[in-house]
Amino acid sequence: MAKRDLEKMFKPGLTFFLQSMHVMTAIIDNKIPSLHQMLNKQRIETHMFASSWTMTVFSTFKTFSWNTVCTIWDMFLADGWLSFFQFVTGLLLNQHMRLVGHEEVSILRPHCVSFVFPNKAPQ
Repeated sequence: MAKRDLEKMFKPGLTFFLQSMHVMTAIIDNKIPSLHQMLNKQRIETHMFASSWTMTVFSTFKTFSWNTVCTIWDMFLADGWLSFFQFVTGLLLNQHMRLVGHEEVSILRPHCVSFVFPNKAPQ
């Protein structure tokens, strides 16, 4: 696991975690600018919905089936954080039109952690 830098995620100061949130924000800004603008307008920061994704590499995100989580982990173990960020990008690209359509803060803010899949919120 050291090869994939998972131990860095939990070191004091959470520097690696903060860096990963910065990378994810940059990806959203560059690849999905309309989503980035909507998140800024709603004052939703990346860590509000992506921290559990990043710290567990989706292993506690109950929206996905166990087979999907295993596939994500297979990709992560084979290719590291690059595959993780590619998966997140694909996930957000897949859902961004529905997300950008929400203009009400009240729709997104209470569900920041699970707003990508509001009908299947994590327990």
